[in-house]
Amino acid sequence: MSDLDAFNKRLATVLDAAYADSPGQRPLITYTTGPRYIRIVKSDGPASRSVYGFIDWRTGDLFKAESWTKVAKGRRGNWADAELPCLGRYSLR
Repeated sequence: MSDLDAFNKRLATVLDAAYADSPGQRPLITYTTGPRYIRIVKSDGPASRSVYGFIDWRTGDLFKAESWTKVAKGRRGNWADAELPCLGRYSLR
């Protein structure tokens, strides 16, 4: 299993718990890969997409999104960390 697959399972667990009261509302998570970052895209419907956060594919560091294409400063965690308190219902915290 790759690191991204393991991270995806952890994120799915967090979102499943966050949307336990409304399972039909749980967003779909997809990934797009760029030259340095993997963009985590949250889709709430066919016309509603937003950036959940970014992963530096070289180091596994997690970053909050400043915009659709821009990574906010300040590492929030690493996908290999035992605890990931940065995973939130709507985005990386």
